Amino acid sequence: MFKSLIQRLGVVVVVGLVAACGGGGGGDSCNPLLSSCTGSGGGGTTLVPTATISLADDSGSASDRLIFGKPLSVKLVARDGSGNPIKGAVVTFEAQSASSIAEVAPTTALTNDQGVAVTTLSALTPSAAGAFFVAGTFDTVGGETATDRAAVQANASNVTGTVGNPAYLQFVSASPATLVLSTTNGTGWPNLSQTSQVKFKVFDIDDNPVSSARVDLQLSTYLGGLKINGGTTASLFSDTNGEVTATVTAGSTPISLWVEATLPTSAEPTRIYRSGVQLVVSTGFPDESHFAISHEANSSCGKPAEPLTYPCLFILTVADSLAQPVPDGTQVLVVANNGLVVGDVAGQPTAACATVSGVCQVEFRGDIRGVNELVAYTRGVGAPAAPVAFSLTGTQTILPLPSAADYIRANIIY
Repeated sequence: MFKSLIQRLGVVVVVGLVAACGGGGGGDSCNPLLSSCTGSGGGGTTLVPTATISLADDSGSASDRLIFGKPLSVKLVARDGSGNPIKGAVVTFEAQSASSIAEVAPTTALTNDQGVAVTTLSALTPSAAGAFFVAGTFDTVGGETATDRAAVQANASNVTGTVGNPAYLQFVSASPATLVLSTTNGTGWPNLSQTSQVKFKVFDIDDNPVSSARVDLQLSTYLGGLKINGGTTASLFSDTNGEVTATVTAGSTPISLWVEATLPTSAEPTRIYRSGVQLVVSTGFPDESHFAISHEANSSCGKPAEPLTYPCLFILTVADSLAQPVPDGTQVLVVANNGLVVGDVAGQPTAACATVSGVCQVEFRGDIRGVNELVAYTRGVGAPAAPVAFSLTGTQTILPLPSAADYIRANIIY
């Protein structure tokens, strides 16, 4: 059963944990995402990661004014103490003390190669008004927190109409918000879809839902053959809850887009309401250059100068070819030549971990003598031409290898 599972999996990461080795020299180095970075010599100054937030309107211009139907883009840049971008940080966004005024969606995002994470801030109703802060925070495994916030002024929108008649729209949801390309076969992949169900709700001037109201929908782009309800536009009528739901189908090009809706029978039929989140069309599959495993730097595992302590914690970051987090629930299986591997998949004992925002982790307890070797597998893209065997002794393959030639690999030694 274990062999058949390995044969179905694709990406490979090989990790050698050196419990005792000779040599050394050079300065200390570490990943600021995983722990505090301390410089060598000269007093050991600690480099503290920083977060910087900025706001922009739909034209890309800086703005701190939030109007209903015109979301702001919220960007956080994560940097280490030397000013270098931090890739793979999980950022949590929040509209502070603004539960009745505005919301951010999504509330978490993963930083890309430039250390940038992005979300969208939207006013909840036309009458939403007031000042508040939007904040972004990320934590390092070493226990440090970096945060920043920006002030926002929500100005009530001038929506007109009469009681019982359509006055304005509100975006409800997009499920899922990340799609895979239409040219990609998503069969067997968790939480991957080529379609998204996008929902809007119709209200009158007193914020009551309105049924049987016509809503016209379109997309902000049709690049790569994107469609809404099978075409380029859709006209729907709201149900008894005032809601309409349209299906967006991915095209063949990676891109982000808005769903745009109008109320042709309202007092302001030309007003365009956008979905509160941008849909992202992405490959969705783990990619070789965006799949990494990192040793948790605060434990002594892999540090020959210190006594060993267990368990060792390993952090896996998994993104697609656009540096987008793979869909939540993507599983990574970890095997070892000895010891015990414990994953974080809930409800069962397992050596697999399931990603959340592109990150998951496993614990390892192994033989403290010599070299311990772990291998992590997940299905992915970016394969070499043929499988490559690996061993601890040079003459014997210790761990099972996937039989297919379409796995990818990376090596790191501690």
